[in-house]
Amino acid sequence: MADTQTSRKPSGFDPWVLASDPVFYIAAILVVAGLIWLAMSGQQETRGFSFDGRHLVIEEESLAGLVPGPGTVSEYAPAELSARMTAEAPFSQAGTLSAGVGLLLPRAFEEAVIGHEVEVTVELRSLSPEDHQAYVSYFTAGSGDSPRHLIELDGDWQLYTFTFAVPPTAIANEEEWVGIWPDLDGIERPLLVRRIEARILDTAAN
Repeated sequence: MADTQTSRKPSGFDPWVLASDPVFYIAAILVVAGLIWLAMSGQQETRGFSFDGRHLVIEEESLAGLVPGPGTVSEYAPAELSARMTAEAPFSQAGTLSAGVGLLLPRAFEEAVIGHEVEVTVELRSLSPEDHQAYVSYFTAGSGDSPRHLIELDGDWQLYTFTFAVPPTAIANEEEWVGIWPDLDGIERPLLVRRIEARILDTAAN
């Protein structure tokens, strides 16, 4: 005679039934998103992030929030109060697929800069015994990007500044970036970035 087995769920409260409710999922996602937003907001206020609605400054520990794109690496270097960046692939191969190491601009900045010029300043230097080259650019998703600006790097700190007119057709979609490609040859020669600024110009027109 074959064995037979039966299973019965105990009566009473079943959390799995609750979890299958789509309303439960939506509420859970909103709660988690809210907690993440609160945590990130607190970090920005206490880790060197500065934004007054027109002028954005990223420095010191807030540089840990830079996002490395494909082919690049970025990590915060506390001793230098800087982000240490390298490229593991040459720009000629990976550059069309990556903005490099990116600073994601806040939505409020995106909204305010539409149709205006933005001035970007990066303070950086090479950590390699060899001089090398980097690119820095301003990116809008689907609305046009700045040219890639070539920077000649050596062991001295330098400020590099460029301007870009953000098209009036740009859309605030939380996909606007300042991107840095740390080494055009992609042989992991490191550079340090200790400050990134983005300033909206022609404020009198607003």
